[in-house]
Amino acid sequence: MRLHFHSLALIVILISVFATSAHAARVALVIGNDTYANVARLKNARADAKAMAKALEDSGFRVTLVLDADREAMNEALRRFRAGIVGGDEAVFSYAGHAVELDGVNYLLPIDIRDDNDERIANDALPLQRVLSGLAQQKPRFSLVIIDACRDNPFEGRTRNVATRGLVPAAAAVKGQMIIYSAGAGQRALDRLRADDPSPYGVFTRVFVREIEKGGQPVHEVVRLVKDEVTRLAESVGHEQMPAIYDQSVGTFYFRRGSGPDPDPKPAAPCAADEALWQEAKLMNTVEGYDAYLSECGAGRFASIARARKKSLETPRAGVAVSPAPVAVPPTAQSAVTVVPSSQASGKYQDGQTFRECADCPEMVVIPSGSFLMGSPAGKGDDNERPQHRVTVGRFALGKYEVTQGQWRAVMGSNPSRFKGCGDDCPVEKVSWEDVQAYVTKLNEKVGGGAGGPYRPPSESEWEYGCRGGAPPEEYCGGSHAETVAWYNKNGGGTTHRVGTKPSNGYGLHDMTGNVWEWTQDCYEASYAGAPTDGSASTGSGCKHRVVRGGSWYNGAESVRSAYRYRYTPAVRDSNLGFRVARTLP
Repeated sequence: MRLHFHSLALIVILISVFATSAHAARVALVIGNDTYANVARLKNARADAKAMAKALEDSGFRVTLVLDADREAMNEALRRFRAGIVGGDEAVFSYAGHAVELDGVNYLLPIDIRDDNDERIANDALPLQRVLSGLAQQKPRFSLVIIDACRDNPFEGRTRNVATRGLVPAAAAVKGQMIIYSAGAGQRALDRLRADDPSPYGVFTRVFVREIEKGGQPVHEVVRLVKDEVTRLAESVGHEQMPAIYDQSVGTFYFRRGSGPDPDPKPAAPCAADEALWQEAKLMNTVEGYDAYLSECGAGRFASIARARKKSLETPRAGVAVSPAPVAVPPTAQSAVTVVPSSQASGKYQDGQTFRECADCPEMVVIPSGSFLMGSPAGKGDDNERPQHRVTVGRFALGKYEVTQGQWRAVMGSNPSRFKGCGDDCPVEKVSWEDVQAYVTKLNEKVGGGAGGPYRPPSESEWEYGCRGGAPPEEYCGGSHAETVAWYNKNGGGTTHRVGTKPSNGYGLHDMTGNVWEWTQDCYEASYAGAPTDGSASTGSGCKHRVVRGGSWYNGAESVRSAYRYRYTPAVRDSNLGFRVARTLP
C-alpha cells in the first residue's frame, strides 16, 4: 500500500446549480482540527476554519462549527449535516486539518488518528469521497466542499510509504461540478508569506474569504480572482503555488444573495398581522383559533407552532386523558411561580409543584421518585440504547425549561449564543459541558449553597425519567409524534425557538426533546456498560465524553426520541448544545 502525504491546503468546490429556489436553505458544516494526539499538532487549522465559518455565516449560511473533532465526532457531524439537507438547498462542508492520500483515496484525519499502519489509517480516517457522495445523494442545488489541509507531513519518519505532496487530482469531474485545489501537484501551500506576516490565516484561506466577503461576483469569477491572487502572493516571496481548477459546473451562483445582476430572490415576507393574529390564536387555544391564524398567515413565523398545537388538540394520545395544550408562558413573563429562598425549598413543595429560588434562577418542577425501564427494547433504536434496564430514581427537581439566554446572562454576565432572535427566552447554546459546570457553581453561590450546592446537571437516567413524563413509553418526551413537542429540522426553520412554545409532557416539562441538545452529568458508557441503576450519574473511567440527550433544531426525528443518546467531548461548543438544570432534594 502507498501513502502520499497531503502537505498543501486545498479547496474542493462541488457545485450543482439548477433552477433558483426562492426558499432554498443555506447550511454549512465547518470542522477545524489542530490538537492531534498522536501526530504533529497544527497552528492555523482552527483559525482558518473560524474565518471560513464567519464568511459563510455572513453570507447567509446556517453554520455549525466543530473544533478538534475525533473520529466519532467527525462522522456524526457529517451524518447530521447530510440529514439536514433537502433537494434544492445550498450546502457547504469545510474541513481544516491533516489529510493524506493512500492508494488513490484522499482521507481527512480526525484528532485521534494513529499511524500504526496503513490499514488503521484507512479504517479510522474519513474518506473525502464519502463527503462528496453524501452531498450528491441529497441533491442540493449548490454544494461546496472546502478541504484546508496541513502543510507538513504528519507521519514523517514514522511510516514507510510517504512519497509526494498532494492529494489525488480531481478524477473525472461530472456535469455540475467544479473542483479547485489550492495548490497544484507537488506544490506546498503557504501558511504565511514571511516570518512577520500578521495574518493568522493561510494564504489561500485569507484570499478566498476576502473574495467571498466582497460579494457581487459569480463563483467562476471568484475562482479566477482567487487563483490569480494566490499565485501572485506566492511569487512575491519566491514560492510556487497555483490553485488547480477542474470545472464542469453549469449555471451561475453568487455567494451572497442579492449581490449579482441576477440574484437569488428572497422568500416572501410573512403576513402583515402575523404577531397580532398569533397572540389572539394563543389566547383562544382552540382548533378554530389556530385555523384562523393559518388561513391568514400560512407561511408566517408561527405557522409550524400553530399546526403542531392544532394537531395536539385534534389527536389526544391513546389511553391518556389529555386536556387542551396549555398556553405556554415564557419564563421571563411568569408571575404565578412562588419564589422562595433556598433555606425553605427543601420539603416546601409536593410532587409536581414548581418553585424558583431567586429571580434569576430557573423555574424547577418537583419530580416524584419511581422506577422505569431505561433505553430501547430489542429491535428498536441504536445499539447504545440497549440493553433496556430498570432504573430507580429518587425524588429531585428538574428545570421546567432549558436554561435561557437571559438566565445565563444573569448568572454569567455574558451570552455566548448564536441565535438571539427570540431574545432572553431563547435557550442558551454554544456552551460546553465545562461551561455548564461553571454556571451551576455560580448559581449555587447565588442561592447561598456554595460551590457544592444543590444545583447540577441531571444524570442521564434522571433526564430520561423526566422526559418520559410518568406516562406509558413515548418516543418523543410527551407525544407520539416529534412535531407535536419538539423543534427539530423538519419544523425548526434552522434556528432555536423560545422555550415553552411546545406543549409540556406529563410532568409539565417543556422542550425535553428538540430545540437544543442537553448536557447531562454522565460520562458516556457504550451500551450502558457499568451505568448506575440508582439514578446517579456515571463517573466512568477516563471520561473522554459526556452524554447529551434530546436532539436539537438541527437533528431529524430519529435523534429527538426519548431513548436516543449521544456524546461529545466536554470542551465542545456548538449552536445546538444547551442544557437544563436539576436540583437535589433531601
